[in-house]
Amino acid sequence: MWDFACQKVGTTTRCVITGWINNWDELIAYECHGIGALVGVESKHNNAVEDRRFKFKCCAVRGLRYNSCYTSNYINVFDGNMDKQNGNKEVFKGIYSYHSNRHEDRRWKVKICRVVPSRHHPKKMIKVLAPKPW
Repeated sequence: MWDFACQKVGTTTRCVITGWINNWDELIAYECHGIGALVGVESKHNNAVEDRRFKFKCCAVRGLRYNSCYTSNYINVFDGNMDKQNGNKEVFKGIYSYHSNRHEDRRWKVKICRVVPSRHHPKKMIKVLAPKPW
């Protein structure tokens, strides 16, 4: 199950929902473009292949820029729970996953970036939907 929570980060503009990023059993390596943050996920499951296809929603974060970006270690084990919480003023910028036919499951990594005020909007801080606990 996917669960998202809000934290105060910045004002969102220009949201984009992707098409299906992957086919069954394929690698996912997706990053939101520009100043976009990953704010939503949609998936559909196929019982025959025991996998999911994914769409992602990215929104630009006005008045902020990213620094200190890093890719996490795997945030789950096969057939186990997945839980990743961002730190203060951090957002998911991208996501990586591969599927194992042996386990019929996926392992996940996320690209996380800290947001800081841009020079143009130094004090603008409002709510944005940001993935938090998984």
